[in-house]
Amino acid sequence: MIALIPSQAHAAEHHHASSADRPSTGKDWYCTDNANDYAAGCFAPEGDWFLLDDKRADGYSVVVSWQLYNAFDVMQRSGFIWYSEGEGAGYGYENMDFYEGYGWYVHFKACRGNHSTHDVHLSTCSDWRDVGV
Repeated sequence: MIALIPSQAHAAEHHHASSADRPSTGKDWYCTDNANDYAAGCFAPEGDWFLLDDKRADGYSVVVSWQLYNAFDVMQRSGFIWYSEGEGAGYGYENMDFYEGYGWYVHFKACRGNHSTHDVHLSTCSDWRDVGV
């Protein structure tokens, strides 16, 4: 008899941020570093909101790459949030539904990318940021 262990593998999720769907005011935002000239990403644990900011009118989209980890540092979910409305269109927002438990955290970075091909330009990415959920 062979014992099967459920796989930890999962498909990356793809979401699309919008400037029209906004969170309520008064949230505490935790953002990527400001050294990135292409994109910025922020996360608000209350409500699991991401904010994306396109910082350059270059024809590319902003993408946030994120990973959700449990208290044992095991990745539970991962994905990308794309914002293609362009620089000057305001912030893009996406509301996620993360499990919230002691020690869980989201690991994320902001990059420039090509939305139509889902190509992330890794040389343009911010440093990773960790925030508890």
